[in-house]
Amino acid sequence: MGAQGMGVKALLFSELCSFKFDREANMKQDSGSGCAEPSASGWESVAEWFIRHSADSTVGVRIVELWAQDLSRGASVLDVGCGAGSPRSEALMRKDGQVYAVDASPTLAAAYKQKFPEARVVCQAVEESTLFDIRFDAILAWGLVFLLPPRDQRRLISRFVAALKPRGRLLFTAPKQHCTWNDATTGQPSASMGSESYKALLSSLGAPVVSEYDDEGQNHYYSARKVQDTEVGTRSSKSLHSAAFGGG
Repeated sequence: MGAQGMGVKALLFSELCSFKFDREANMKQDSGSGCAEPSASGWESVAEWFIRHSADSTVGVRIVELWAQDLSRGASVLDVGCGAGSPRSEALMRKDGQVYAVDASPTLAAAYKQKFPEARVVCQAVEESTLFDIRFDAILAWGLVFLLPPRDQRRLISRFVAALKPRGRLLFTAPKQHCTWNDATTGQPSASMGSESYKALLSSLGAPVVSEYDDEGQNHYYSARKVQDTEVGTRSSKSLHSAAFGGG
């Protein structure tokens, strides 16, 4: 899947990370290089199980709904690591805008498209997705960032910010504490850089964190807003949309 993006996994992940955090003897500090990138084939191998066990999960829905409330009608939104489409993604559809979605798993991307036919869905590794060349009013990355090594997390977060319009908004999840663990679904190493590191990075990119939240599954959220646009010579969203989807 290239992302969590489904409620059952969020609950398992948060329980595991909380368990390690609460018992310091079982924690290990991340060196910044020990996490393997989750492969598309790894997510594809668990995709059917993931769909069966997470379709109706409402974990985190209320927070995404509250975050999406301030989006204007017709807003363009990118759902990163979209999975098969959870009730969190459904909250994005209610803004009557254009929702784009990306996932590395063909099965999950196809399931998302079946559930939300109005969305523009691509099957690509999120780290290299061409969708980041389009400009968005908002980006949601639920259960994705911590699945990457810290160096790749920094690169991906930088791409998030670059893909936002001025005053655009970002919401992503990662533990508040600095820790590492093995993902409950795939067994892949996962890492959180910790709240202070995420906030410092986003501030340096011109998109400071404005709010933090925790949901009923103990998932921690960072809500950031881009305050300025420092990129030069960016192509228009319309032309980039045509490049990504072959026209239209």
